[in-house]
Amino acid sequence: MRNWAWAGALGCALGAVACSSTDTTGTCKGSCRAAEDDGGLGGESGGSRGGASGATSGLHGDETGGGTSLGGAPGSGGAPNAGGLFGAGGFDPGAGGSGGVCAGTVMTRDLLPPDVYVMFDQSSSMSDPTPGNATTWWDAMSAGFEAFVDATGAAGANVGVQYFPLGGIAPASCNAGYATPEVELGLLPGNATALKASVESHAPTGFTPTGPALSGAIAHMKTWAASHPGRAPMVALVTDGFPTECDPQQITDVAAIAEQGFTTDPVVRTFVVAMNLGGSASSMGQIAKAGGGSVFTVDSGDLAAGLRDALLDVLTPPPLGGSCDLPLPSPPSGQAIDPTKVNVVLGADATHPGEENVPRVSNVAECISGGGWYYDDPVSPTKIDLCPATCAGLGGRSLSVLAYCGPTPRQTP
Repeated sequence: MRNWAWAGALGCALGAVACSSTDTTGTCKGSCRAAEDDGGLGGESGGSRGGASGATSGLHGDETGGGTSLGGAPGSGGAPNAGGLFGAGGFDPGAGGSGGVCAGTVMTRDLLPPDVYVMFDQSSSMSDPTPGNATTWWDAMSAGFEAFVDATGAAGANVGVQYFPLGGIAPASCNAGYATPEVELGLLPGNATALKASVESHAPTGFTPTGPALSGAIAHMKTWAASHPGRAPMVALVTDGFPTECDPQQITDVAAIAEQGFTTDPVVRTFVVAMNLGGSASSMGQIAKAGGGSVFTVDSGDLAAGLRDALLDVLTPPPLGGSCDLPLPSPPSGQAIDPTKVNVVLGADATHPGEENVPRVSNVAECISGGGWYYDDPVSPTKIDLCPATCAGLGGRSLSVLAYCGPTPRQTP
């Protein structure tokens, strides 16, 4: 499954655009974008896409203003702007300058349309009150699911649903038909009415047979994927607790079920939405990690909106295998990239109207909930690694790496 497309070595100070492929595994592909109007990629001079007068690059636009172009003539300078490409956490080239951006890489997602089997926990604990006793977890989950299937961002996805437990308590709940959705997968928004009617007809009951429920959901998606090629089959397990009946009940054993789904063809990824689990959500994350997916936590704030957003994130997951690595671009002949002068920028999309600078952190241990990036080797870096939160939240947004260069250091004889 191909998930990423690369446009490598996007240009240098005089507008030369070099192209190379980084595809040695079939996962990624190199591609070139033609320079236009003698301005290299994207325009003659830098513009302030993130604010009023930032010293930003012309990588994504033809605006005029301060900064430098990637492959075009240098701009006339401008005041640094914390909201633009060179905001907090990134290198600020300052006013004026002579066009120091020497190389860049753009990474974009080559998305397959998603097919998601949502497996909802309807165990009795879902009737517990939410913080502040405003509602129950089941009511919040139901409202979030209905908001998800009605969301514009879900249009075009095939979504189906089933619940666990089915059939009462063990042993009936262990052998129930989890491999058969109550509402079969169908394209949104057309399938939304059936999905909403389904969740409204259910109420919390019984215990938590997570293993059989997940196994059945994966089995269904294996069969589904075989007859729906060219799409991305997934399971979204929405739960508020750990397994309490039926085998297996150990998290490591349930994770093995997800791993089997992910490591055998056709590949089915498992995502977990952990509700009301607090710090214990990381344990449920073992299931998602083994299944090639991510875990999303919903335990405070607007719970319905949290579930809606988590399921929308499932539709645009990180690259297959969960890796978010960006190779440093190749500098022009005779120059070397200065690792202290590199910026990583998230591109705009339908829900993010402006570009966003990704802050640099020292290492993975310093990754914060808001995300960031770090070098594989702080002394002699060869690639950039994204923090897990940044990787998980990429969706279909592009990532740009803008690098500044200096002369290649002379070697001592």
